[in-house]
Amino acid sequence: MSDTDTPAVPQPDRARLERRLAELDAELANGERLMAELEDRRLRLRESMLRIGGAIQVLRELLDRPPEEGA
Repeated sequence: MSDTDTPAVPQPDRARLERRLAELDAELANGERLMAELEDRRLRLRESMLRIGGAIQVLRELLDRPPEEGA
């Protein structure tokens, strides 16, 4: 038997392997969907943090200004 010759899988084992393959395909699809959701959430969080950081910078700059006379 050469390396390319693969023995046939008996029918009961084949059905079990096909079920397991379907389970793993479903798990992979679910994992990919979850990964995409998390990436989207990460990007939205990053944008929020940039906005918050910008607001903090503006407020600090306003607080660092000397008070205006007569205000």
